[in-house]
Amino acid sequence: MKKVTKIGIVAMCLIIATTLVTATLLTSYGSVQTTATVRQSIVFDGQEDNSPIEHEIDVFGGCCKCIKEKIKNRACVEGIVDLDTTYSPDGDGITTTIYQVPQFTTLALNNKDASWVEIDGDGIEGTLVFETMKTTFDYEFDATGLVADTDYSLIYYADPWAGDNPGAFIGTFTADGTGTISTTGSVDLGMNLPSEPDENYLDGAKIWLVLACDYDINTQEMIAWNMDAYLFEHELVAYSDCNLECPCWLAPLLGEEITDNLVIPAQTNIGLVFCYNFAINIAPGIYTISTEAIPIV
Repeated sequence: MKKVTKIGIVAMCLIIATTLVTATLLTSYGSVQTTATVRQSIVFDGQEDNSPIEHEIDVFGGCCKCIKEKIKNRACVEGIVDLDTTYSPDGDGITTTIYQVPQFTTLALNNKDASWVEIDGDGIEGTLVFETMKTTFDYEFDATGLVADTDYSLIYYADPWAGDNPGAFIGTFTADGTGTISTTGSVDLGMNLPSEPDENYLDGAKIWLVLACDYDINTQEMIAWNMDAYLFEHELVAYSDCNLECPCWLAPLLGEEITDNLVIPAQTNIGLVFCYNFAINIAPGIYTISTEAIPIV
């Protein structure tokens, strides 16, 4: 009986010891503590939150006014917003159209034959990339297949002949020994592209690369014609000088009308043009037009 009792006491001591060891096991190997200050991801240019941007416009009934803004997505993922417009007082007689403007416009330039048909596959070509909506015309330009060691001018040609209606000089460059131009630049054009009285102003602007000796940079007009040495636009383009008003006819040339939710890629700015049309019989007074960017999640 005494021997059995000793074994029982030893077993009890082992159980107690095991319990004590288990009670002292680590519950954590360490921790990291972070304080996060979260800022709004999608904001209108110049804002840090959802405070409204205010504009005052003076307009007659039967007229249109456009306002330019930019919206930016500072997040690491794309954002989707619904642009919801409300009116106070009642918006009868007012319609709002919003256009999405790409940050950059890319234009291909090519040589053309006497019938104005593009000549492909001969390596004589160029590419112009510019910021679509900015206070200055900021661009990158590359061209190949040109006459070596020759000066060329990049111009806005505004019909009719000689292109000074009003036309604009963008820059002069020298093709290197291989007939190549690769350059960047920034110029204050002081105008939108296109601009009246250009005959094409409702369709877009013509951008040409011509021999510098065939163009007068002071009068913005062609003074000679050597078509086989030039590069011409693949399509008409548009640019908005942010120091100037945006005519209502220019807005649809700059971008696409927004008819659905706006998708803003991560860490990207998107230009917006808000065009307000007022009926000719609208009651005079002060109207508040508010457009909210509502998150879609």
